[in-house]
Amino acid sequence: MECLPGQRSVMRTVVAQREWTRRSSTRRAFTLVEMIIVVLILGILGSVAAPKLIGTTQVASVNAFTTQLTAFADAFDLYKAENGAYPSNAFTGVLPTGMDKFINAADYARETPLGGRWDYTAVGAGTNAGVGVEYLNGVGFPGTATLLEVDTMLDNGNLATGALILINSTHKWLYWRYGN
Repeated sequence: MECLPGQRSVMRTVVAQREWTRRSSTRRAFTLVEMIIVVLILGILGSVAAPKLIGTTQVASVNAFTTQLTAFADAFDLYKAENGAYPSNAFTGVLPTGMDKFINAADYARETPLGGRWDYTAVGAGTNAGVGVEYLNGVGFPGTATLLEVDTMLDNGNLATGALILINSTHKWLYWRYGN
């Protein structure tokens, strides 16, 4: 059977389209070896990056904690400047009476960036006071090394002396502000 001149180009086009459709419908998949290599590469990248991210998170937590601690201590000093004495004691996580003018009660009740709850202690007739953190039964205690970082930033780098002291090795420490 003979094709007319115009039919020949149509036939070639139809054959080419069928060949292209057949080739494109057979998709090539990844082999098991290729998938294992990708997973290994991602695992290696993750093991290199994870410690750096964790370290950055720890530094950010210490900085946030230090900022909050000094802000709260300054707020208690402002209270004393206006009222002549520090406020009376309050339970852990509970903002002392009269401090809502200086500190948001929800921020004070929230867990600190290093775990635990904010705690305030007044000594004597309101002449000495300290704001610190209490860890119920030691749960969430960040460890002495982390507290030394905070102490070095705020005080003398010694948890036994100075303004920042460790009261109990697992559950309480205070940042003392002495009355003037």
